[in-house]
Amino acid sequence: PYLYTLFVDAHVHSRTVLRSLWLNDEFAAVDPVVYEILDQFMLGDALLISPQLEAGKSSVRAYLPRTARWYDWFSGQPHEDDGD
Repeated sequence: PYLYTLFVDAHVHSRTVLRSLWLNDEFAAVDPVVYEILDQFMLGDALLISPQLEAGKSSVRAYLPRTARWYDWFSGQPHEDDGD
């Protein structure tokens, strides 16, 4: 349902499904660090994607913009750190 809704919204309102962090007004207005991040993106307004892009690595360190509340995908627990 989430992806379907994103694509309907993209079609009807000419919005993007995938967007750079700096395209999110909530992040960009308060957190200038998002302009420097090129390897993370948002899937809609709710999911931050931080892919592992380096060969031989099994984890990634992601930057979490401070203006939003973030949750661990697997545990559902809120992430308490500020930033990365």
